[in-house]
Amino acid sequence: MEKVVQDHRLHRSRDFKLLLLYYNASPHIVLKNRQKLQTLGIQDLPHLPYSPDLRSTDYHLFRSLQNRLAGQKFHDRKVVEKVIVIVIGFFCLASMYSNYIIINFTFICMKNDFSDAYVDGNGTTHSIYDYTSEEKKWIMWSVAFGTIIGTIPLNILYVKYGARYTFPIAGFISCIATAFVPWAAHFNFFILIILRFIQGFAYSADFAAIGLMCVRWAPLSETAIFVSILTSFNGIASTITNSATGLICESFLGWRYSYYFHAVAGVALFVLWAVVYVDDPQATERVSSRELDKIQRNKSEAHLDKNSKVPYVRNISKYYCVAKSSQSGALWSRREKWWSQPSHSRVTAASRTLPQQRRALCSDRFSRRSNNKQIGKSE
Repeated sequence: MEKVVQDHRLHRSRDFKLLLLYYNASPHIVLKNRQKLQTLGIQDLPHLPYSPDLRSTDYHLFRSLQNRLAGQKFHDRKVVEKVIVIVIGFFCLASMYSNYIIINFTFICMKNDFSDAYVDGNGTTHSIYDYTSEEKKWIMWSVAFGTIIGTIPLNILYVKYGARYTFPIAGFISCIATAFVPWAAHFNFFILIILRFIQGFAYSADFAAIGLMCVRWAPLSETAIFVSILTSFNGIASTITNSATGLICESFLGWRYSYYFHAVAGVALFVLWAVVYVDDPQATERVSSRELDKIQRNKSEAHLDKNSKVPYVRNISKYYCVAKSSQSGALWSRREKWWSQPSHSRVTAASRTLPQQRRALCSDRFSRRSNNKQIGKSE
C-alpha cells in the first residue's frame, strides 16, 4: 500500500522538484530527458521553481525516488547560458564603441582621397575630406555632446522596458548613422555633425546595459568578473577597429567600406542579442535549474524585482548633505589648526585665510537666510 501511495505521489509537482534537486538535471529543456521521464511514468512540467527546499518530511519519498530511478542517467546542458549572454553583450558594447571612434582612424585615408576635390584660387587641389582643425573639433565635440544628452533618457528607457529591446534599438540607430557617414561627409558637413551626435547619443546606452547584465545574469560571487570583462570593451574595440579600418583603407575598397563593414557587423550582433538575451533568466527555458539557482542565490528581492524605481531626488539630496558636511568639516579643521599655531604665526595665517573664511561664512549666511525665507513663506 505504501508503494502505491508513493507511486501516485510521483505525479505531483513537488515530487518532480525533488527529482530535479537530486539529479541537477533539466528535463524541461532537454528532449531526451523528457522522453525518459515519460517512459518512467513521471509527467513532465514545463516551468518549475529553480531551487526547491528538501524538508525532513520528504525523506521517505526521496528514498523511493532514488530506488526507482537507480541507474538512470539524465542529460544536462553543458553550455552555460550566462557565458553566451556575456560574450554577445561584450561584442555589442564593442560594436557601439567602434562606431563611436571609427572616424578617428579614417581621417588619414579621407585626407588622401581626391575623388571629390576642388581647386582653390592658387590652383592647389584639396580634398573635401581634408578637414581643418576647427571642423575636426566640431566632429569630436558633437559625439561627446550626444553621449552626455543621451545618458538620462536612455537610462529611463532601460528602467521601463529593460535591455532586450532598448539596447538593440540604440545599436541599430548607431549602425544606421555609421553607414550614412560617408554619404554625409560628401554631401553636407552639417549632416555629418548630426550623424555624429546620433552616434554619441546611442553610445550612451552602453553603460546602463553593463549594469543590467551584471544585475540580471551575474551571480553575486561573479559580479566583479562580469564588470571587469564588460568594461574592457574599449580596448578590444579600438584594436579591432584600428586593424580592420587600416586593412580596408589600404585595399581597393577604400575608407567608405570600413563604415559599411562596421554597420553590417553591428546589425548582425544586435540581432543576435535580441534573439538570445532576456531580462529575466527565469523566463527562458534555455537556462537550466542549476544555473538559475547559481544566478539568483543569495540575491535580495530588490535584485530580482524589475519594477523597482530609482530614488533620484533622494540620492541627490543625500549627496548635497554630504558635500555640505564635508565643507563644514574642512573649515572646522582649518580653524583648529590655526588656533594651535603660535601667536606670531596666527597673525600671518589670518591674513592669508581671511578671504577664504569670509567667503565660506558668507555662503553659510546666504544659505541660512534663504532657508529662513522659505520657512517664512511656508508659514
